[in-house]
Order: sequence, then structure tokens, then C-alpha cells
Amino acid sequence: MMLEERLARETTGEVLFDRFNRGRYATDASFYQIMPAGVVVPRSIDEALRTLAICRDAGRTVTRAAAVLSQCGQTVNDGIVVDLSKHLNRILSLDVEIEAAVVEPGIVLDDLNRQLKKHGLWFPVDVSTASRATIGGMAGNNSCGGRSLRYGTMRDNTLAMDAALADGALLHFGEVPRDLTQVNSSDSGLALFRDMLALGEREAAEIADKFPKVQRRVGGYNLDALVPRNAANNMAHLLVGSEGTLAFTHPGRAEAVAGHPQQGARRLPFRQLLRGDGCRPASGEACARSRWSWSIAPCWRWGARSRCSSPSSARPFAAIPMRC
Repeated sequence: MMLEERLARETTGEVLFDRFNRGRYATDASFYQIMPAGVVVPRSIDEALRTLAICRDAGRTVTRAAAVLSQCGQTVNDGIVVDLSKHLNRILSLDVEIEAAVVEPGIVLDDLNRQLKKHGLWFPVDVSTASRATIGGMAGNNSCGGRSLRYGTMRDNTLAMDAALADGALLHFGEVPRDLTQVNSSDSGLALFRDMLALGEREAAEIADKFPKVQRRVGGYNLDALVPRNAANNMAHLLVGSEGTLAFTHPGRAEAVAGHPQQGARRLPFRQLLRGDGCRPASGEACARSRWSWSIAPCWRWGARSRCSSPSSARPFAAIPMRC
């Protein structure tokens, strides 16, 4: 059965293989142009995951696209493009008391802030393309915005992700101790984490010597998140900024903070949940086939408090798996 026919039969979203619609997704904000094999616009996360499984069976790569604002061609490919911005763009839940929200990856930053503002909340990773940038894309390239020196980048505000590996296995990416004790994961998940932490330990000196000491790096994976430190390693930080190559995502949970952006704010990072599709790296290499990812950074409460505190003062929250 042809890939188009199977996608149309097993999903209810739009399956677009005509030349006109493929051409619409062949470009982004860069000068690159690559015609995809087809486009799928899923109506739910389950359909997105089903699309991924079908493409995996057919040997096709999957590229996530929404606002297609990438300036280096990250959102164009010759495989199947999956667009989450049309249907997967809601706030699924918002708990003002604990300042936490669950959103879908296709939600646009301005739309998110419009809905949060009536509750006195604000999302501080304020990119200039906020009128069209989606939360998922912002995670993919580790967006920062004009206030990142104070509030940090997407990576700085990411505590956890749920991800589906290339074989469909679901894993939780979050803080883990170096010995992986009390980590609730499958054998394959523990093996993956063990390989990644071993990679960080083996290359720690090289990473310290060669990685640039700058606020935001976009030149590769965040391997510095894997090196030994005086705190737990956060495996989710390897996924943020991976340009969609390591994760197939799911709605995420965000924690909010108090304060006005012009007054300063007390920083409380959020915990997000993602479902992802990546490949288990071979021989400890941090690489994966072309996939897509998303996340959300913290919300901030307008008004009341004006005193800033460092990221180390953030209060922890337990990640709670969410399901559509």
C-alpha cells in the first residue's frame, strides 16, 4: 500500500500529497527549498504518533513544521512534514494556584500569553516572532528572546520531558543521579541514560575546553548537560535545542513565577512533559534520525513581587504524565 493511502486510511487529519501543498512546506525563513514527499496535519497527539509509526515502517523521515521560521533550513526535508499548529494548539490545563499549565506544542507564543495574562501570568522567552512562533519550535532551537540574560533560555527553564524512542518505547527525560538509582525507567531507557552519562564523563575535559562559554549555543547538541557535576544531570537538556532530531513530543507542563518583566521576577522553573521520537545512540554517540520536538518555558505572574533570585532557588515540582 502506498504511504499516502495508508496515512489517509489510518488517520483523520489532513494528508496532503499534491504539489501545491507540498510546495507550501518546501521553504522556511532560510534560502533553502526542499520539496517534501507529503504533509500530514494530525488532529491529536495519538494521530501524530500513529503518523510517526507509519513513516517508520515505510522508512521515511519525519520533520515537524509549524511557523517555519528557521533561518538555516531546519524545517525543510524530503520526507513527511508533520504540522501540529492547526489542531494541537491549546492550553490543556492551567492551575493558577501552583502556577502550572499543560499546553500542546503547536500553540503560538502570543496566543499562549493572551490566555495567561488574564490570570496574571506571562511567558518570558519573548522572541521577536511571538505572533507566529510555536512553543514546539521554540524548544527545537532553544529560543531565548530579549530578556534571556535575566530569565534564561528554553533549556534553562526545562526540567523534564517524556519522549518516545524510534521503536515507540516511551521514556521520561528528567533529572537523574549518576548511578541511576531510583530512576523509574525501562531497561532500554536505563541503558540509554547510562550510555549518555558515560559519554559525558568520558568527554568532560574536551567539553570544558572546547564548548564556548556563551549564554546560548546553537552549534550542536547540549552534551555539556551530561558531564559529572555536584547535582543531578537533567537528561531533558540534551533534547532542548536539538532541532527536532531527538524527540517526538507530547503536551508539556509549565510552572510559573511571580513578578512583572520590567520589575524583575522570582524565577521558578517549570516541568514539561514531552513525548518524543529519537534513536538510541550507538556507542554512546548523541545522534538520531530526523525527528521533531517542542517544549514550553515558564510562565511569570504579573504584578506583585519584584525581587529576583537565582535559578538555584527554584522550587522543585514532580512531573506528572499527561494524556490526551
